[in-house]
Order: sequence, then C-alpha cells, then structure tokens
Amino acid sequence: MHDDLLRLARQLVSERMGDVPVQGEQANLRCAVRCAYYALFHMLSKQCADFFAGEDPNQRSRPAWVQAYRGLQHGMVRNRCGNSNYIIRFPTEIRFFAEKFVQLQKLRHSADYDPEARFVIESVLTAIEDAVSAMAAFEIVSEKDKRAFAVYVTTPLPR
Repeated sequence: MHDDLLRLARQLVSERMGDVPVQGEQANLRCAVRCAYYALFHMLSKQCADFFAGEDPNQRSRPAWVQAYRGLQHGMVRNRCGNSNYIIRFPTEIRFFAEKFVQLQKLRHSADYDPEARFVIESVLTAIEDAVSAMAAFEIVSEKDKRAFAVYVTTPLPR
C-alpha cells in the first residue's frame, strides 16, 4: 500500500507541474502531503503487524494481523519518535525515519486542519522524497532493530 500512496502523491504533484495552474491545485498538493505521510504510517503498520502476527499469510491469523495493523496509533508513534531520551538508542537510520515521521505528520496536520496553509510544489516534492528516504533508511536496518522499534512504538514504556 505504501508504494501506491507514494505513486499517487507523485501523480497529484505532476498534474500541477505544467505552466498553467490546475483547478483544485491546493487540494491536490494537500492530498499529496497526506499520501506521503500515510505511506510512512502504513509501512510502519505493516512492519508491526508482521512482527506481532507473522509475515506469512498462510501462517497467521488474519484477524490478529489486521488488529495489529490497525492498532498503531498516530499520536503514540509521534510521541515515541520525538522522545529523544529513547529514540537515541536506535540506529541512525531509525532515528532518521523517526525524525521524518514527526515532520511529515506535522505537515499532514497542516494539510488537514489549517485552511490558511498554502503549499508549493517544491515543498511537497521534498515531503514525498523525505518519505521515500525514510522508508529506504528503515528497510536497511537489521530485523532485530526493526522489531525493537515495532515494540517501542506500540507498547507502554517501562517505568
């Protein structure tokens, strides 16, 4: 799903890249921002679901996998990604992912909730590339670190 969201984000921006302004230009740019953020979120949701319920569809409970996928909470992930006391314990690539997650979520909130926010193609393209870079960074870390991050963003911290 995350690849489809990135493709859609690029398509929404490319429709506006000509010389003539497009009807609904801001709506397209806002939607592209949302797609970039949700690409990150859905990639992480899948990672968590695969960790908790299993990657192989033939070896897992579908309801359990969906529950784990849907259990990821935007606010909790943002808070964990922004918690410098804990996030520093992860490899550089996961810290980069966490930084981009927080940035893209803030941008998505502006796209969703700020009627006066105006978006320009260059900043939206940067957001899309940030999502791509964050996912690529996440993909190269060890399975052990991916699993540790999945636990970190989904469960309460020890007291």
